[in-house]
Amino acid sequence: MPPTARNYSRTCNSTRGAPGRRATADGGSGGDGGNVVVRAVANMKSLAGVRQLYKAPPGLHGTKQRQHGRAGRDAVVLVPVGTVQDPQQQYQLLADLVEDGQEVVAARGGRGGRGNAGLKATPSRPAPAEPGQGLPGEEVRLLLELKLLADVGLVGLPSAGKSTLLRGLTAATPRVGDYAFTTLSPQLGVWTAPDPAEEPIVVADIPGLIEGAHQNRGLGHSFLRHIERTKVIAYVLDCQSGNGSESLDTLQRELAAYAPHLSRLPALVLANKLDAVRSPMKTLEAL
Repeated sequence: MPPTARNYSRTCNSTRGAPGRRATADGGSGGDGGNVVVRAVANMKSLAGVRQLYKAPPGLHGTKQRQHGRAGRDAVVLVPVGTVQDPQQQYQLLADLVEDGQEVVAARGGRGGRGNAGLKATPSRPAPAEPGQGLPGEEVRLLLELKLLADVGLVGLPSAGKSTLLRGLTAATPRVGDYAFTTLSPQLGVWTAPDPAEEPIVVADIPGLIEGAHQNRGLGHSFLRHIERTKVIAYVLDCQSGNGSESLDTLQRELAAYAPHLSRLPALVLANKLDAVRSPMKTLEAL
């Protein structure tokens, strides 16, 4: 299956630290509770395998002879590279994980209870027999979002021929049809140059945009956010429709209105379906 981008709400619970040893004044402190860590890995392509709940184990109890308890193990949430927070800024940005192995602590474990060996006895205050209780850990709700990482983003109106172009350039097999919105999720393909010394190029087929996409018409925001990380914009125009120039203007306006930096990216125009028009050269001159 080609990679898709989905949003998942995740709850991360870190556990209470362990209490200290209940004994004489030689009880060690309890270990801290484990953290919940979100880590980006390159070999994941979607958020589909991320569970709804992650809970780190508690720390171990302190023991006699001032032996402190071991801290709880971290619970690690593996996500694809390119994972960020909710794009509509309804939640505070926690991290933008764009490199393999990059990680962030999402919820910290509670501090372990202090053993009574850590409380110095005095004539007026003997060391207490009751150990200190550990503190509860953090509980955090996260909204994870995956933004595609691609070298070239194919942008066009519905049925412009982006998916057919991706199939021709790469080994990707996106769904192709002669009706609007055939592609409902971004598709990735890798173009391999004839020269083995050249780096392969990752190409993303972005679902068709319509006028008003920057205002979230036609799921515009869900599609546009995947263009933000591309290095080059490739505008795919349906020249058979007879309004290639107007289509290009619409696409450029929508991208600039959604994120102004997109209009400053390197771009190229791909005139598609020229074989279906009477005068290909006149069609190109009109763009």
